[in-house]
Amino acid sequence: MNESLEFDSDSVRMFCKDHLGPASAAFVQQPSIQKRIVNRMAKKTSVRDAVLAEVFRMAKEDQKLAGEFIGFFWKDVLRLTRGKVPPNLRRQLETADVVDSILGDLCMQLSDLEFYNRAAFLSLLSTKFRQKLANKVRGTKAQKRREDQRVFPNEQHWEPESPAASPDSEVSNAETLARLNAAIYRLRPREQQLLRLAFAGKSISEIAEEVDLKTEAARKVVERAREKLKQLLYEP
Repeated sequence: MNESLEFDSDSVRMFCKDHLGPASAAFVQQPSIQKRIVNRMAKKTSVRDAVLAEVFRMAKEDQKLAGEFIGFFWKDVLRLTRGKVPPNLRRQLETADVVDSILGDLCMQLSDLEFYNRAAFLSLLSTKFRQKLANKVRGTKAQKRREDQRVFPNEQHWEPESPAASPDSEVSNAETLARLNAAIYRLRPREQQLLRLAFAGKSISEIAEEVDLKTEAARKVVERAREKLKQLLYEP
């Protein structure tokens, strides 16, 4: 669409159809909306910015318009984000559920934002996206720590309950290791597998992913295996 042209309803409709979506294309065909676009253009606003401003105004109340409006900026937001975040956050951009989650959050929070023109809104949206991306990563790490602590209060070292010896001396004692291995072999194969992964230092989330289980299911197997192992180690 040539921005130097005066308002033309067909050009505006095609711009919306090609760059926004069907909801926006239908929205700008309303005479009252076209009048508002013309009024914005009279204030030296470009055609595209005038159209986007009207779509943005209504997108705060219409989720279809909100999705199309955010989608208009999305490729540029991702491009700018890749160049401004550290590698650990950049990898998250390849994770569809993380990106989709943030996209959904931003669509729901349009009422907290302001649109002046494309360049200013792209900068604002990119900043918001980077902040939410960092928060998502921090939240995921915190959740994993909480999950692990539910099963392994002392994640650094699993220790049988023994008042007679310290954890270090127990692990270094060949007789204790033999008893431990013998007890583990008395567990079910699935329990052995998950417990050994836990002893290797893997988190519950990592174990669940490796054995293709849901996190809660993996947690229950490990908890059950730990309890059975304690009973086997301390049985008369």
